[in-house]
Amino acid sequence: PRKPWNRVRLLAGSATFSAPTTNVKAGAATIGNFNTNTAGANALKDETFSTGAAAAVQSFSLDGVSGGTCSLAGAIFWDSDNPGCVVIPGGWCGGFASNLNESSQPWSPRPVAVALSAGLYITNCTINDANAGTAIASFKASSLGFHQAIAAVGDVLITGMTPSSPPSTATLDSYEGALQEIASTIGAAFPLIDWRDQFGASYTAANASGWMYDGNHLNGVGYARQAAIYANLIRGIAQ
Repeated sequence: PRKPWNRVRLLAGSATFSAPTTNVKAGAATIGNFNTNTAGANALKDETFSTGAAAAVQSFSLDGVSGGTCSLAGAIFWDSDNPGCVVIPGGWCGGFASNLNESSQPWSPRPVAVALSAGLYITNCTINDANAGTAIASFKASSLGFHQAIAAVGDVLITGMTPSSPPSTATLDSYEGALQEIASTIGAAFPLIDWRDQFGASYTAANASGWMYDGNHLNGVGYARQAAIYANLIRGIAQ
């Protein structure tokens, strides 16, 4: 971690073939023992550890693993005296709505997202599905499953429709319609954000305005604008 911390929350899967015990370390000091076996077979272990001291910039490590492989689903760090707002990024390159809605194991994306019990969930949808041509019905079903699950534990802001090529305007309109229906169904706390309203109605327009890195992704300036919109919203809620 790059900032001072004295608390760490660990989430890890515990399966019958992997039920290890490991030492949790802050710098060179062992601050606890993480035993995923206590979660039971095929369960998610969720435990918070304290350094017992003031927050400091220090390394984090796990060592002395015994009994299997320790596979973390997440590690979250903060300063208990200045908790502020903890932002947890998620998702992965090439992921689809169907991946996000995966729930076959306790450490799958949807159960982990629910276990986090976040005050606010922000999702950015459509780039991979729209470019791959995922059927709207399939996209909507997967997206609804995930958003309904997280809406049960926190507020939700849905965003999407980054200008892309080759998806046509009509295609992105179809995805936007699906997300609008989902936002209405779950009672989303905030209006849907269509990124075309920020960057341009089409990839051609967004690219001409200097927002795009390639046919699918914003460039640094574009992502900075997107981040500023997110940050302003989060600050407004936190205050």
